[in-house]
Amino acid sequence: RILAIFNFYSLQTTPLGTNNTPGPVTIVRISAGVRPAPLCAILLPFVATNAAPALRLSVDASHAPSRALVEALVARGAVLSSQVAIEEEDAFSACVSAESPFNVVDVSALAELDVQLELGVGLPLAGQLVSTLLCFGHAKSTRPDDEEFARTFGTSAKWLQMVAK
Repeated sequence: RILAIFNFYSLQTTPLGTNNTPGPVTIVRISAGVRPAPLCAILLPFVATNAAPALRLSVDASHAPSRALVEALVARGAVLSSQVAIEEEDAFSACVSAESPFNVVDVSALAELDVQLELGVGLPLAGQLVSTLLCFGHAKSTRPDDEEFARTFGTSAKWLQMVAK
């Protein structure tokens, strides 16, 4: 006998807390050497989706260009000022140890990609890049054409969804 299984594969937000509140955050460290293009590639999966509340930006207090870049993002409404911490490296390290974030992304590590980007290589394909930042998951039902299942899981806060801004 062959079972028809209804599968739902999708990107997910970072793990949720109780009552669908944001759980552990992804901290993006922004410091010397950060350029707008790689930073935007990292931020887009968060700021354009319901994963935005799980994003925190840690900005190197001693690096004026990084602070200016993040101030511009806040001014344009891409991130909230409450999601930004301007802090020295030791405060950032202490915060990471204390908070146990879901993910920590050091965008300055992408600075070396700038030369490669000029050659048309560097960042992974979009799907692979996003899967390093967010979860990919699935749920399944063994009932054929299970519309209730699709409706329930399709509207769950767990699944990544675009948001209107």
